[in-house]
Amino acid sequence: MKTIISLSGIIILAFILFQACEREDPVLKAAKEYLGSQEIYGMYTDQQAVFIYNADKHQLADNVESHYFRIQNDNQNMILQMSLDQEPDLGKHCLMTLDVKGISGIENTYSVEVIKIDEANQTLWLFDPTTKTGFVMFYRF
Repeated sequence: MKTIISLSGIIILAFILFQACEREDPVLKAAKEYLGSQEIYGMYTDQQAVFIYNADKHQLADNVESHYFRIQNDNQNMILQMSLDQEPDLGKHCLMTLDVKGISGIENTYSVEVIKIDEANQTLWLFDPTTKTGFVMFYRF
């Protein structure tokens, strides 16, 4: 009888702990999944493109030693430069600093997590859960 009561107590405790565990917010999960499905370099907020690369209008630049990637138009009056504070790795959190020109409504810094890496295509997917903002960035590994 004691064994049954102890076993029941353990099951109830496990159930309570399971219920208390923090689950991922469905809005954040959807935003991450949306970002992970994007193939075009740029910035995305609330599952909308804010500024993305267009080969007919933009130029790309990068510097792996400085951990930055830049998209700019031919006139250089629209610029999105993304700089990381450290070498990116899957699941790692980095501070991203943006240098922006000609694009409104963008913060200067984001705390991002590397959510996807494609070394073959030299691409990173980074996500800031606080602002639901994501970045698809060219990166030479």
